[in-house]
Parts: sequence; structure tokens; C-alpha cells
Amino acid sequence: MLYVPKNRVIANPLHVIANPLHVIASVAKQSFFISLFFFIQLLYSQTQIPYFSILDSSPEYEWKTKAKKIYSSDYKGIIAKIKAPSEFKKNLEEELAWANESEDYGWFEIDLNNDKKADAMICKTVYFGPSEGIRFFAIEGNSINYLFDGSGTLVNFKQLGDIIYLQFQYNILDSEEANVLITISFNTKSNIFNYLSKIYYAQQTDVPKSLLSSPITFITTASKTELRYSTELSVPKPKEDDPIKTKTLTSNIVGYFSKGSKGYILNKTTDGKWAFIVFEPQSQPIECSLKHGMDKEKEKVWRAGWIQRQFIK
Repeated sequence: MLYVPKNRVIANPLHVIANPLHVIASVAKQSFFISLFFFIQLLYSQTQIPYFSILDSSPEYEWKTKAKKIYSSDYKGIIAKIKAPSEFKKNLEEELAWANESEDYGWFEIDLNNDKKADAMICKTVYFGPSEGIRFFAIEGNSINYLFDGSGTLVNFKQLGDIIYLQFQYNILDSEEANVLITISFNTKSNIFNYLSKIYYAQQTDVPKSLLSSPITFITTASKTELRYSTELSVPKPKEDDPIKTKTLTSNIVGYFSKGSKGYILNKTTDGKWAFIVFEPQSQPIECSLKHGMDKEKEKVWRAGWIQRQFIK
């Protein structure tokens, strides 16, 4: 069974991760975020804080180890079972036709809980650029339900008890884009998929090596709180030959948040003046430069970075 409400976001992310996961480019930065959002699980209770054990390191996840290529000429039959907006389905028939001609692309069934029944379907395809990407669908009875898609790859797979977590990371298509990480879960007992979170953070983010054992809720007290990628009030202007990375509003500031915005403190500097935090999706920024070419309209996402402790309580 599938449960994926539109633009699903989960309140109160509080799972503590201490070991970073090695992913694609920057080990200290991107790997931390791969582990970070495993702590966003099914948090329906506002008073109880679930805690999950530390995750081990895992390089880029090769999802094909659990996949079986689908060779079918019944493209319309597959598309008829897909639950997704009509505009999204228009391109699928042509995509199915050409993708079947390649061993590396096309449609794959995945059995996540080893019961010899397909739980999900992945279409590996090519997006603009060109760049590789996937469309991810959950199988529910005779229906195929859309979960997410984008230019990028599944970068991690981890099972904790009955729950399997999968994480997908967008490709950087434009050098000024933010890093984006999507986390979904699959319950091996109930066969329920959940879209858990989508986090944005600057490529330049100075990521701490570990998280607090108990993340702390906070609320901003200043009329305008600055979200930064580092613990500096100003940074040197990039040189002409410096690599172009995530666009900022000014200096190292990637967002402004109004008084009353809420989130979680995940770590602090030793002097206590700065906090590494994540803002809840409900706390929308006044202005923000953390964007990606595959953004969806009015989508609410998590945003991470550094803020000064004096402006929160």
C-alpha cells in the first residue's frame, strides 16, 4: 500500500547521526547530509521523539543489485496503471519505447523486501543537459504510483528494522544551484512507501562532523535572521578563477527568515556563538538563494545552514 500525500513533509526531524556517509563529491559535506535525513522518519507524534541508531558508511548505492530489467512492448498497458498527472504521463510512452533498447536505461522492477514480488519500479532515463536521472514509482496492487523523479541518482540504501530508507540526490545542472537530497522509506511489513523529506543546502556549506546527541528546537527572535553556509559574518569576494558554486544573496548568506521561524539545532560551535540548524518546511524564508532547476512550484522543503545563536531561543 502506498501513502504519499501531495507535497508531503514531516514535522520534527529528530534522529541523531554521528557517522558521515561517503557520497559523490565532497565527503565531509555531502556525506553528512546523506546521513542527516535518515533521522526524518514517520514522526506523527508532536510529543514523542523517536530515536534511531547510527548508520554505517555507504558509497553510492547501486540499486540495480535489487533490480530486474523489464522487457515489454506493452507500453500503453504500463502507462495505464500509473497514477500521475496527465501531463507527466504524456512523455512516458515514447520514453518507454527508446529506453527498452538499452541495457543501462529503461524500466526496472525492484523487490525491496525479498518476497519475490516487485515493490517499486524505476525508469532510468535521460534529462536535459543531457544528464542521467530516474523516475521512481511504487507498486500498489495493479497500480503504479508516482513518488518522485529528477536528474540524479539513488545514493544510499539502508535498512533499520522493518524500514528501508532510500535517498536520491539531484545532479548539479547549473553551477549556482543548491544541493538537494530526497529521502523516502519503505515498510517491509506493510509495503507502505512514504516520501519523508527534501533538503536544500549550499554546496559551500561547512558541515560539522557530528550532530548533537539531542537536537534542540528553536524559534527565531530577530525580525530577520540570516541563514549562512559558514560561521563568518563576511567572506572574501570570489576570485574570477574560483569555481562557481551555490548562489548567495550576499557574502555567505543564502536565506533570510522572519521572526518566529522554527527549526532544530543539530550542532554548535565550541564558543556557542553559532548553531548548525535545519529550518522546518513550514518556516518559509523571506528570501532564499537555495534553488535548483528541478524545483517544483510552491514546494515546501527543509533548508540547512548556520545561524547566530543570539537570534534564536
